[in-house]
Amino acid sequence: MDRPLNISKPLLMEMLRRWVPEFKGFRVMQHVVPLRCVDVCMCLGLSIVGDVVKFDDKICREVGSLFDGEAVTINTITKKIKSMASSNEVDDVDGVCRLYIFMCFVVLFFPTTSSRIRALPFKLLDNIASLSNYNWGGAVYTFLINAISRSYEVYVQQQNKYAISIVGAVLVMQVIV
Repeated sequence: MDRPLNISKPLLMEMLRRWVPEFKGFRVMQHVVPLRCVDVCMCLGLSIVGDVVKFDDKICREVGSLFDGEAVTINTITKKIKSMASSNEVDDVDGVCRLYIFMCFVVLFFPTTSSRIRALPFKLLDNIASLSNYNWGGAVYTFLINAISRSYEVYVQQQNKYAISIVGAVLVMQVIV
């Protein structure tokens, strides 16, 4: 994915018009239908139990060492995966797994409109075996709710009438719509 997915502008505007941030849900007739953490978990098959996922401000540790200071984009991640997967070194298996999981974070769970990647749970990728100990469903839910609420504020304040975007798990948004 080289660019964000486009969603119908009228549909997006209607979703934002119906968003009720206080209840984290959408107004449907006289009711508010909340978007719950369990809804996100059911859509994506993620756990809602476990330790809180902490985001790092910059790329670091094991994942950071794979990039040696170069800009981290979807294209550079893809190139690294292909390069490491085609090498015959056994040591690269963990690196390829980290990058593949990292790509899932970037594309599926915590996507943004920025071409550069930052503010993700990089440190957690140091120990791949412990990834199941974290509340990934809660992290994706919080990320999506915050994104919808930010877009709602842009919509309400009419800051940008031409291009409003919502970042977050697009798969969940498709199920909602």
